[in-house]
Amino acid sequence: MRAQASIEFILILAVSLIILAGIAAIASERLSDVSTQKAFNDARTSVRDLADASNSVYMQGVGARKNVYIVIPNDADLDNTLSYVGKPYGAGNETLSRTINIRLRDTDVFATTEVDVEGAFPSTSGGHWCWVQSFGTYVSVCTAFLDVAPTSIYVAMERSSSESETISITNEGNETADISLNFEWPHSDVTVNASSTSFSLFPYEDKNITITFSSNSDAVGIYGGMLVIDGNSSSMSDTVEAPISADVIVAGGVPCTPVNIEMETYLDSNYSTPGSDFIRREDVLITGGDWTASSTVTANIFLNSLGPGSPVSGYPKSVPTDGTGDFTDSWNIGGATAGVYNVSVNQSGRSASYLFNVTGCV
Repeated sequence: MRAQASIEFILILAVSLIILAGIAAIASERLSDVSTQKAFNDARTSVRDLADASNSVYMQGVGARKNVYIVIPNDADLDNTLSYVGKPYGAGNETLSRTINIRLRDTDVFATTEVDVEGAFPSTSGGHWCWVQSFGTYVSVCTAFLDVAPTSIYVAMERSSSESETISITNEGNETADISLNFEWPHSDVTVNASSTSFSLFPYEDKNITITFSSNSDAVGIYGGMLVIDGNSSSMSDTVEAPISADVIVAGGVPCTPVNIEMETYLDSNYSTPGSDFIRREDVLITGGDWTASSTVTANIFLNSLGPGSPVSGYPKSVPTDGTGDFTDSWNIGGATAGVYNVSVNQSGRSASYLFNVTGCV
């Protein structure tokens, strides 16, 4: 009897082990299916979000950028001929650069864009923040990692004086980056320098830099240039250009030479806004190009110290554009208070603005 009971117990145990093994196999398979589904969901969400952000910043114009969080699955093949931004590495010019693709388990998970895109995925799997930035004719994806604020610097100053502004530089990437600052500044009457021109930033670290302008006794009018900020990490590089300008105001006024203010749009990669001081009997002529043709722009002028809620008489107002997107407007300064003024132009989410002076005349 004992022998029979032992045999029955062994049989029951064996059957139980077989059942448990079957359950374990099914559970493992289901876990694998869940893991696979999550990987494909992460890949689909990542390429879709990057494509949507690319379309969005393209519509906003040059300089627009968004920071997008993506998750690259562990088993994604990150070879640049298989996973790519734009088109596979080595593809010819006949291939459109409008696909964002992740190769996952021999399957292409992709999204298409309405604009040419360039860039590359991070070299490792997992979660990453990726900057998506418009350069007008194309959008850069996952290559920009520098965040600079403010994006431009303007100071008003007297002769033989110094004025400073602070700019903040942040490394939004996942790697330590070496940062260098250089000035494109072709002027001698006004000089410019930075408190630091070479340093390193850890991931998500920021640093404040003081930009100082110094004028000599001959300086007068507006001096413009560019602050070029270069960043390099182990796998990426990024460059940010920030317009900088110094306005030297002379007691008693400046020479009475009227100069137009040209309001370019962010569709122009060579965006610039040259201008000068105006005396109180001159007209300020405001022109622009490459806006939406046969439409209107909204122009506003206000004393900068009062803000846009206190515009000058007659503004804001609609100004028509011609068949090529150009417009012209003028403001008669007669009776205006001397000071720094702001002129801005807006159209369907695009905008440009500039500061200018109204002073006496020597």
